[in-house]
Amino acid sequence: MTVHLSVRSISAFAMPVTTTYSDYREVGGMRVPHRYIESTEIGGRMMFQVERVEVGVDLAPDTFTLEPSAASVRNR
Repeated sequence: MTVHLSVRSISAFAMPVTTTYSDYREVGGMRVPHRYIESTEIGGRMMFQVERVEVGVDLAPDTFTLEPSAASVRNR
C-alpha cells in the first residue's frame, strides 16, 4: 500500500509551500515517513530522504539548546 500525505502551509517568507510525505516505514511501532518533497512556486521541488530514525534514544538535556549568535548578542 502506498500512502502519501500532502500538507500546504505558508513559509516564514509568506510563500506557499506544499510538503508531501511518503515512503512510510515501521520504526519502534510507528509508521514514519522516510521521504518528503517540498514544493514552492519560486524554488521548485526539493526532495529529502531520511537515512535513519532512532526511537527511545537518550539525549543530553542541552541537545537542542541554541547558542546565542553574534547578531542576537549585538541587538540586545
